[in-house]
Amino acid sequence: MKQVIKPSDILFAAGICAAAICIFLVLALSAPGAQAVVTQNGRVLYTLPLDTDATVCVSGSYQNEITVQNGEIRVSDTNCPNHTCEKQGAISRGSIVCAPNGMVITVTNAQEDVDAVTQ
Repeated sequence: MKQVIKPSDILFAAGICAAAICIFLVLALSAPGAQAVVTQNGRVLYTLPLDTDATVCVSGSYQNEITVQNGEIRVSDTNCPNHTCEKQGAISRGSIVCAPNGMVITVTNAQEDVDAVTQ
């Protein structure tokens, strides 16, 4: 039996694709309350909103300069031995770790601090 694609089938598929793209864009572009929490040796040093450009420094065994710009955060300069935290680049989700300085940057959504595992 031969199947024929009708114009209504094409319109239906296009509508589904358009809806999926719209949902993706709404979820990807709207990160209300996104913020970065900067800790050193387990102590919170800064809570930085990602929608406001800023530069802060973390001192310890080494120095980390942290820059928030264009909704992302990065370690812009460091004097630690391996520079892995600096090489990671800018992030808008996830974490950056500078193990030699005991510094961790974690990007969170202020509205969703708890997930199903920790509840």
